Amino acid sequence: ITRASFPHVHVFLPFSGNDAAQGIDEMVTPGSRFLEIPHYTHFLMKRIHSMGKYHLLHDRFAVLCMHRDLLQNALFERIRTALGESGIQGGASLQLERVDIRDRGALVLFVKETNTSKHFIARVVHSQEIKKIIRKNHSFLQWLHQSNNVPDAVKAKIPTPLAELSFQENHVFIESLMPGILAWKVNSRSLKDRILKESIQFTLDLNISTERKYSIDQKLFSNLFYEDEKRISESVCCTDKFKRLFDENIANIKDAITGQDMWLSISHGDYGYGNILVDPYNGRLQGVIDWDTGKKQEFAGIDIINLLIQNIRADQNVGFYHSVENIAMHLYSMLPDIADSYIRIHLGLDDTKVRLLLQIAVIRYISRSAQYPAVFQTEQDEHEKAMQSMKLHLG
Repeated sequence: ITRASFPHVHVFLPFSGNDAAQGIDEMVTPGSRFLEIPHYTHFLMKRIHSMGKYHLLHDRFAVLCMHRDLLQNALFERIRTALGESGIQGGASLQLERVDIRDRGALVLFVKETNTSKHFIARVVHSQEIKKIIRKNHSFLQWLHQSNNVPDAVKAKIPTPLAELSFQENHVFIESLMPGILAWKVNSRSLKDRILKESIQFTLDLNISTERKYSIDQKLFSNLFYEDEKRISESVCCTDKFKRLFDENIANIKDAITGQDMWLSISHGDYGYGNILVDPYNGRLQGVIDWDTGKKQEFAGIDIINLLIQNIRADQNVGFYHSVENIAMHLYSMLPDIADSYIRIHLGLDDTKVRLLLQIAVIRYISRSAQYPAVFQTEQDEHEKAMQSMKLHLG
């Protein structure tokens, strides 16, 4: 590459969620703050990473050779202009530190403004369906920041949407980048308890500040489940049998909950360690990202149940069905004290309603997954077994 005399060369270290496939889901520049090594990596590699020398032993490189400076590309010119228009000072000097190629259809750029050392994230999407999802994240973040009910301490831990623009046949969404590392990457034995406690406390702070008790009538129930029912009924991936089972679960929930008083609050909607950023040294929560599944009205406590489902999947390396079944069988012992106190004492939910929360969480999880057909099809059997299990447990 040196002998070829390209005027502009960018070197990235490629990482993949599937090492066997030797993919390049993530490309990170050597020495970047975004060079993140999971807690289960060999201790020697973690030690070398802590010394800032990890790039010397990484076994793959992705090299981008260009005749023109990457940051003078038309896309980055648009990003630079948009940052300036949003009031970001010094937006003229940008540096690309990481590129993620998401299976779900977005090119994610991690950009640093070198004069101010501020970091931003730009999502570039082509698909109309993915555009709708990311736009919902963008607009929901705007709504959260404008809400008088959301505490400042919560707002400080969520991204700030900065700009939205069209670029050729693509659409670009820009927001501030929160500090920290995804919780699953640093969820080691020494930090596990702190990460769980901080994660639950964040959702409790959001719930308690925005919760309100409602009598669930048929109209409110329909509003709460309209999106889920529409998404599954219109899905081309779901079999008729699957759709009937989904409808039966919602009908069971409706029978159990209509006429009852329930607490509703703002929720994240996909609350798990893949969307929670923590300090890698002490486990303190620093940010919560990806609010495209956020709801202005949701049954209080759903985010906690969803967090448990996702944690069990990761900790025990099991599928969705086994995770749900495990919680259904051992719900009381699995709820941390702070969550148990909130759900049983503060919300006043009895055993039946707590199991109802689990069934609602299952419905939300399945509906969320249906937004990404390629992934959804591979897990449909797990989803079906989980819904069958919920019918039995609720009965």
